[in-house]
Amino acid sequence: MVCLDAEIDNLVNYIEGLWLVSGLERAITRRLETAAIRFCRDYPASIVINGLNSVIDYVDYQSGGSIPTAEADYIITEVQSLIGAINAGIAECCSGRGFPIPGNSFTLEDDATGLDVAPNPFSNETVIRFFLPGTGPATLEVFNMQSSG
Repeated sequence: MVCLDAEIDNLVNYIEGLWLVSGLERAITRRLETAAIRFCRDYPASIVINGLNSVIDYVDYQSGGSIPTAEADYIITEVQSLIGAINAGIAECCSGRGFPIPGNSFTLEDDATGLDVAPNPFSNETVIRFFLPGTGPATLEVFNMQSSG
């Protein structure tokens, strides 16, 4: 068996040790931590795998630029291994993480706001999540700046 949440914790620690730009580091580690939380809360495997695939896409895009190629390759290989464990039915939650995910997404501080787009840059299919410090009405407008009409 593979302790998915423990392996993700190890990978998060590895990423934090790379001394990447804080926003880049946070984007990767939040996606990984969200996958672990969702896995431990018995979300469907397809949702957990989609989240892990967004990590792969994001790291691959940053590879050779903001993330050195060898380190990006290591992260991608580790995440692919986690996906393989889920698909093989040998992944388990070892920590018992059952804490809630605000808005079914990332854990944020009470006064935090945030925006997450995956993959970034956009592709044919993109997931946009935004987070506010409290409940209430909100508007999110998306514009296609490359559109001619």
